[in-house]
Amino acid sequence: SVMLEWVNTPLMGEKGEFLGQMSMATDITARLRAEQRLQLAQRLYAALSEVNETIVRVRDREELFRQVCRICAERIGFLVAYVSLVDEARRRVVPSVYAGEGSGFLDDVVLPLDPAEALSSGVTATAVRDKRAAVANAVDADPARDAGRPLRERIGSRSTASFPLFQGNEVIGALSLHSAAPDFFDAELVGLLQRMADDVSFALDKLAEHDKLTELRRSLEERVQLRTAELEAANQELEAFSYSVSHDLRAPVRHIDGFLRLLEKELPGPSAKAQHYLDTIAKAAKRMGNLIDDLLQLSRTGRQALALRAVELQPLLRELLGEAVAEAGERKVEWSVGRLPAVMADPALLRIVLQNLLSNALKYTRQRPVARIAIEAQVLEGGEVALSVRDNGVGFDMRFKDKLFGVFQRLHRDEEFEGTGIGLATARRIVHRHGHRIWGEAQLDQGATFTFTMTLAEVGHEDIADTAGRG
Repeated sequence: SVMLEWVNTPLMGEKGEFLGQMSMATDITARLRAEQRLQLAQRLYAALSEVNETIVRVRDREELFRQVCRICAERIGFLVAYVSLVDEARRRVVPSVYAGEGSGFLDDVVLPLDPAEALSSGVTATAVRDKRAAVANAVDADPARDAGRPLRERIGSRSTASFPLFQGNEVIGALSLHSAAPDFFDAELVGLLQRMADDVSFALDKLAEHDKLTELRRSLEERVQLRTAELEAANQELEAFSYSVSHDLRAPVRHIDGFLRLLEKELPGPSAKAQHYLDTIAKAAKRMGNLIDDLLQLSRTGRQALALRAVELQPLLRELLGEAVAEAGERKVEWSVGRLPAVMADPALLRIVLQNLLSNALKYTRQRPVARIAIEAQVLEGGEVALSVRDNGVGFDMRFKDKLFGVFQRLHRDEEFEGTGIGLATARRIVHRHGHRIWGEAQLDQGATFTFTMTLAEVGHEDIADTAGRG
C-alpha cells in the first residue's frame, strides 16, 4: 500500500476573501517504512541483549526456550514465537515452548520431516532438515503452502521464518517466528535473528556441559560417600578387632607374669642357664604387655569423640618436659622450646602426640654424649601452625619414610632401641582425625625432625569440626 501526506494551502483574494485551496500529495511510504525498520532494528538489538542476559542467568533448557520466545513476542512484536524439538526417532518436529497470542493452537501440531511433505510441514521442518534458516514471505500468494493456510489464518500470520537450533553438531529443533506483515523477513532481519539463534545454540552447548559436569559430580560424590562408608565400616571393624584382641590378651600375659614369679620362688637356686630363660620370658612378657597397652591406646584414639578447644602449648610442653627430664635421668639433654601459640585441638589426644614425639626424640638420642631436642612452631598460610620436634639422634633412611607411621613398623633393631612401632601410628591417627597432616624428615646419623600441623586457636575450629571424627 502507498502512504500519502497531503498539504492543503488556502487561496485568498485581494480583499481577503477565500477563493479555494490548493492540495499537494507527497508519497511518504519509503520514509515510514524506513522509520519502522529503524524502530524494529532497535527492538531487535535490545532483544539480543536481553537474550544474552538470559543465557547467563538461566540454568534450565526449557526455561531458556520460554524466555527467548517471550522476548521475541513481547519485545520484538511477533504474533507467535515458538521452539520446536525433534523427536527421538528424528521423524518429526513437535512444538514445545511458545509465546504470543493465539499460540495455544500449537498444542496438537506435529510437523513431519519427510522431504515429500516439506511444504505442508512448513518452514520449521525445512529449517531442521536443511540445517539453515528457512523463510516464507507473502505465504498467501504461494499456492504450494495452502495446507498451512488454516493455521496462518488463526494466527493472522502473513510471513514466517524458522532458525535451526544446534547442540554440538546436531540440530535438536528450531526457533520459529510469525509476523502479520507480508514480505517481513528481509536479509538484514534474518541475519540479526540468526545471531539470536546462534546465541541460543551456544547456550545449549553450555547447558549440556553443565549437565554433564553436574552428573559427573553427583556420581563422584556418590562414589566417595560409598567408599567413605566402606572405609568407616572397615575402620570400625579393625578398631573393634584391635580392642578385642588387646583386651583378651591381657589375661594370658598376666598369667605368664604371675606364674613366672611363682616359678622363681619354687626355684631357690636356678642355674645360670635357667635364670637366662626366666629373664628372657620376663622381658618377653613385659614387651607383650607394652604392646597390648599401645594397641589399646591406638584403638581408643580412633573411637573416642574429639573434644576440641583452645590449647595453650607453652604450659603443656612444660608439663611434658618435666616428665621427659625424669625419664632421661642422668643423661645430658639440652632442651630448646620456641615461642608456641595456642591451637584448636583435643587436649588429651594432643598430649599423646607430643608425648610420643618427645619420647622418640629422647630414645633415639641415647647414643649422643649431649642430646639436643628442640620444639618449635611456624605459622603457615590459611590459619595453620606447624609444630616440630627436632633432635640430633641417629636419624633414619628417607627411602623408608613411608614405613614410619605404619603399625608395628620399625626402622631400627630391638637390640638397639626398644619400642613397639605403634607410637607414630597413634600420633598420625590423632593428627588425621583433627583434619591435619604429619611427616618426618631425617638423615642417617644426622638427627630427625617430626612435624605436624594444627589450626591456630584464633582462627576458630569450624573447619576442624567438619573433619573431626572422620579419620
